[in-house]
Amino acid sequence: GSSFAQLRTRLQLFLYETLCNLRISEMFDIIIDFPDSEPALNDLKLALSKTHQYPQLVTSLHQTFERRLLHPGANTSDIITQYISTIKALHQLDPSGTTLAAISKPIQAYLRGRPDTVRSIVTGLT
Repeated sequence: GSSFAQLRTRLQLFLYETLCNLRISEMFDIIIDFPDSEPALNDLKLALSKTHQYPQLVTSLHQTFERRLLHPGANTSDIITQYISTIKALHQLDPSGTTLAAISKPIQAYLRGRPDTVRSIVTGLT
């Protein structure tokens, strides 16, 4: 009885951790595809509620943003578009804003250092 329940609980946690790891590894693409990727985001939200792997999510997104987005070859308007999608997706994932706050700092700092950021924002608004 109780050993079966313990095994079931451990197996469920393992499955949530595996799902969490998968969705975290896909998070950059989930953000790009948002809102079409909402089902994947909801999977991750459920898994995170069980596993609390938020630090891994933040670390993974930081590394992915550095590698794929925050570099001189990236177009400023693309960075801004991705940042807006990141805000929307992370707000759905974590309405408290804690995850977004942790992810936003390097993106904001990088955009502040780009000479064409203001022009790109103004162009996007017109």
